[in-house]
Amino acid sequence: MRPDRFGCEFEFIVEASEDQIVQEKLLEQFDNRFLVDLKKSSISSDPKQTKVHYKFEPSLNTEYGRELTSPVCSFEELREYMNIFSIIVNELGQTNELTGLHIHMSNSNDNCIELDLCKFVLLANNGNLLNNWGKRNQYCLNLMHILDHLNFDDVILFKNHK
Repeated sequence: MRPDRFGCEFEFIVEASEDQIVQEKLLEQFDNRFLVDLKKSSISSDPKQTKVHYKFEPSLNTEYGRELTSPVCSFEELREYMNIFSIIVNELGQTNELTGLHIHMSNSNDNCIELDLCKFVLLANNGNLLNNWGKRNQYCLNLMHILDHLNFDDVILFKNHK
């Protein structure tokens, strides 16, 4: 079953004077379909994620760490959100080794895909996607650390191969 629900998060850092400009750009693009909370990292008034969120991002270790989060959307809408967010971040934000882009994929069917982590790791390795496993912050686990807790023969072989 293919994913049919998507979302993205862009993490970046702004100067204090640029928060208002980001909000003005969001207003131009999304009218009243966005929410702002620069004090907390979650917006409790929109638990089903139906609007764009502009919020504080604590993992960036600065009071000006920000995150733009799309609502749950289709793949076509995801492309639009990513384009708009990229323009805003490129114009007004800075990125560093702590910032990131996250893309979420899921399926609207509750009985959907069951991920075989071992197969995923082996396929990712075939695509040379597992070459760089640096230190992660406390908000995101390194896949290699997750593998430390699995005792599958294939996982052990893979880890020893690296």
